[in-house]
Amino acid sequence: MTSNAPAEWAELPPLRWGLVGAGGIARSLTLSLAAVPGDVVAVCARNPERTAAFAEAHGIPTPLTDLDEMLADDSIDIVYVATPHSVHEEPVVAALEAGKSVLCEKPLSHGLTSTLRCIDAARASSSTFMEAMWTRFLPAWRAAESWIEAGDIGEVRTLTASMGFPAPTDPTHRLMDPALAGGALLDIGVYVLALTQRILGGDPEDVQVLWEPTATGVDGQASIGMRWADGRMANLSLSLVSDMEGTAVVSGTEGAVAVPSFHRGEEVHLTRRREVIRTERFPHLVNGLEHQVAAITAAVADGAQEVAGMTWADSIEVAALSQRIRDRMGLRYPFDPPT
Repeated sequence: MTSNAPAEWAELPPLRWGLVGAGGIARSLTLSLAAVPGDVVAVCARNPERTAAFAEAHGIPTPLTDLDEMLADDSIDIVYVATPHSVHEEPVVAALEAGKSVLCEKPLSHGLTSTLRCIDAARASSSTFMEAMWTRFLPAWRAAESWIEAGDIGEVRTLTASMGFPAPTDPTHRLMDPALAGGALLDIGVYVLALTQRILGGDPEDVQVLWEPTATGVDGQASIGMRWADGRMANLSLSLVSDMEGTAVVSGTEGAVAVPSFHRGEEVHLTRRREVIRTERFPHLVNGLEHQVAAITAAVADGAQEVAGMTWADSIEVAALSQRIRDRMGLRYPFDPPT
């Protein structure tokens, strides 16, 4: 373990992980185990050469291409589903039915119906299950929430957040391909929606959306406005065509909390009348994912099915909000059921 990891993490049991998927986010999860007890003992992906290369690069003893073979391995405690979100549902359900605990990369799935099926499978199991909304566990956001709860910004009235970067324009890229549920909303929008749900709740009275499709028909950029019954508001911006600063600001009647590059969350500012009066910094121990890994490891150790930082109800609310926005857009994927 890294020397700067919290002392209590050293007391966590070393879980044995199986990865479904051998891409960049699977690599990040593997690296985060430098701060949390645990080992990746198997990786399963479709391409045998790529899977073998991934396993060799990270010292993983068992590369596989058959999910059933991995799920039959009694030495595996927990499965991390790191495939594109368009194909999360089947490995999540299969792993839960096999008695494994599951951490599923966000978004949990491509639509509300699919998300609910995953949650139903979790309820029917005795395993721990969580959507990997890693930002919910970052110390910077925990600090921000503590300031908000302490009344340091008064009554919360507004949330603004943006996230965007110029994405590859290749129509077969996962961000551009409708068959892979590409687009800004599901890839990066989930960050701003999870933040909104956490701070303001998942039940706005009104949702308005302006959006622009890419050449492939997925959402390339969007501006989303929300209003709650008590007048609180959120203004959210997403883009796969422009480089956005990515700051999130929660504003209240007495001040504001700002988190630059909010999805990474390494510092937080408290402001009053646009003047910074307090700043705290929380550099990642590895890459930031270690905090959610520690949280789900503790839940598995305790025999808890849910993790308090990202409950099943949270995942359902975020998925419902995402579905509501997509319905406003009129955006459909080839695999969506007919209306």
